[in-house]
Amino acid sequence: MTQSRISTGEVGPLVDRLFRHEAGRMTAYFVRHLGPAHVDQAEDIVQEALFRALKTWPFKGVPDHARAWLWRVARNVATDRFRQYRPTDPLEDVDAATEPLPPSRLHDAELDLLFLCADPDLRRDAAIPLTLKLACGFGTAEIAGALSVPEATIRQRIVRAKKRWRTDQPSLDLDAAQIGTRIDGVMNVIYLMLNEGYGGHHPDHWQRAELCREAARLAELLAMHERTERRDAAALAALCLFQLARLPARLDGEGDIILMEDQDRTLWDGALTARAFRWLRVAGKGNDLSTYHLLAGIAAAHAAAPDYAGTDWPQVRRYYDLLLERDPSSPFHVLNRAVAVAETDGSASALETIEGLSRNPLLGRSYLLPATRAWLLARAGQRAEAKRDLIRAVDLAPSPQLRRQLQRRLETM
Repeated sequence: MTQSRISTGEVGPLVDRLFRHEAGRMTAYFVRHLGPAHVDQAEDIVQEALFRALKTWPFKGVPDHARAWLWRVARNVATDRFRQYRPTDPLEDVDAATEPLPPSRLHDAELDLLFLCADPDLRRDAAIPLTLKLACGFGTAEIAGALSVPEATIRQRIVRAKKRWRTDQPSLDLDAAQIGTRIDGVMNVIYLMLNEGYGGHHPDHWQRAELCREAARLAELLAMHERTERRDAAALAALCLFQLARLPARLDGEGDIILMEDQDRTLWDGALTARAFRWLRVAGKGNDLSTYHLLAGIAAAHAAAPDYAGTDWPQVRRYYDLLLERDPSSPFHVLNRAVAVAETDGSASALETIEGLSRNPLLGRSYLLPATRAWLLARAGQRAEAKRDLIRAVDLAPSPQLRRQLQRRLETM
């Protein structure tokens, strides 16, 4: 197998990128063969393949077919370590020369793992980190940052969930009814992953492209598979792709935030946007609208506009109205709707819509409310009040990028 020389410093990032794309698939494959009770062993196989790449490639060069190399090594590790679980080699269909598995079979294994993690017998606070770890290849520190939960807590939740699997030995072979009861949970995990990647609460990174990419990949996998192709899954895929397409324009060269009204829309990824619109057309083949339909509709209105001023704000506002009809208690829908109200009816009307939100426990310690209120107050000419809110928003901002962006607004006010 041809190999290319590469410096030691370049190997780490290269392996990390490759591993990000393959870890979930590899873990899913080995969990499928060894069973959920042996999930730790499946993870060990994948980690060992990564370790050997990091140990070997700086000296022998990176194989031309690096993906296939990882799969071949993982297969050999599994065969050596776990033949005791199967009297014959269950891994003979890993072809190290080409694809690791036919796409349809690999996708089946990935979906099996997603739905296994969505087991209703698991607590929701364990199901989400378990999905991020097993299906997406994230470490506990990354999961803790994405979910704003202490790393030790995440580790305990994952350990408890795996222990339950060892005890109960759940089946990976779900019938249509079981898939139907779990798919909403799977979609919710993907949506949370998207939100944390797009603008989460990680202390060091406001935007995390890797989380957004994984969310989009899993959403499309869900939407295209014959067992799970539902209109709301297609809408979720569209939403993930619309958001992913915007990422290149949301940070400047220094890593600072650029608000949507100031973004260079030529930097939005046109291919991803076109794919999002295709999924939205699939999602639109029917009369019922899910929450994901409405959120994707809002994202589509932004994607279709030539610039910020050209956004169809009345339509965006209608979508938020429908979201609030579905979930009247959501303070985040109220807050986001206020922006559309400001663009259609003026800032004074928008300020009225968010009165009382400061008493909401979900927003009480969030920078989002004072930052939005400051924006509305400044537009209404109430600069002193806007400054007070911006100072509070700076204090509450969870990442350096957010603090810098809010501080710049404060300095120019």
